Amino acid sequence: MAHPDDSFWKNLWEYLGSSVFMLVTGSLLIPLLLSLFEKQYNFIENIQRQREERRRQLEEQRREQRQQAINETIAMWQQLYNQTSEVIFFDLEKDADKLNGLIIRMINFTSTAEHIVNKWTHQFPVLEPEDHDVFLEFINIIYQSSLTTVYYIKNKKEKKEVKALQEMLFMIQDQLKNIANHRIINTLKYAARVIELQESDASEAEIMKARNLLETEIDILRNWARAIAGISDKYDNFMAPAKGDHIDKVRAMGKKIQEWLREDKARYVYQHEDFRTFEEQFNNITLEERLTSIQVPYSKAYIEALADWLSFESACDYLYSKAHGIW
Repeated sequence: MAHPDDSFWKNLWEYLGSSVFMLVTGSLLIPLLLSLFEKQYNFIENIQRQREERRRQLEEQRREQRQQAINETIAMWQQLYNQTSEVIFFDLEKDADKLNGLIIRMINFTSTAEHIVNKWTHQFPVLEPEDHDVFLEFINIIYQSSLTTVYYIKNKKEKKEVKALQEMLFMIQDQLKNIANHRIINTLKYAARVIELQESDASEAEIMKARNLLETEIDILRNWARAIAGISDKYDNFMAPAKGDHIDKVRAMGKKIQEWLREDKARYVYQHEDFRTFEEQFNNITLEERLTSIQVPYSKAYIEALADWLSFESACDYLYSKAHGIW
């Protein structure tokens, strides 16, 4: 007689090999596999969804950072404009106690401007470093013209002389604001638009259209910058207020080295064959003369020439606007 346990295992073995077991197992296995596949699919789908959401969040974050950079540029322009207006209308007889505060604000402005320029580099990679230089050219002209005028106010120059400088500064401020302010902001906005289109996988035609708008604004700014540089080249602003034969020698040597540097951006001043001569000549200038030159970036002659040229450009703009009803 077979042992009961042997009978059980024998029956179980026969059952596992039967078609009934295979049928039942198959009916249970298929839903199980489907469930596993569904979970795996959902898992992958969730990962893809999370990645897409993360990409969207990063794009939105970069978009906000670009807008912040634009807003800070607008604020910087307004700060520069306000400070320049203070210089234009400053009256030493009435507001002598406020002069140092104005000078401090002007000095501090440079760190604000540098911070924002660094943001242009990071937030608008479609712009070239040369484009930043063009933007800075207009900012520097207004700032350094103001700085020069403040020097003459501070040193109590003749009232008539100071008044003339203030009037010329007003022309420079007003016209460069019209030329550069809105165009620089528009350039940054168009650059932001190009980046957004690139990130959203827009069509090449749409990206090219935005790029054309960007290049149009930059080209206008470049043309204005070249025209102003043409005026600057006619005047020697190096150590502007200093006078004397020893100063003239330094200026002549500096101009020679400057022309040599323009031929190749990889060159440096100390590589010029006359560097030691230039160093010796410069060391003959007194510390007082050097410090004064730092405070006065432009000569009066250059400011006068720039204001005169801009006044003519302003008259041309007026005639064009009047003819076409553009205000």
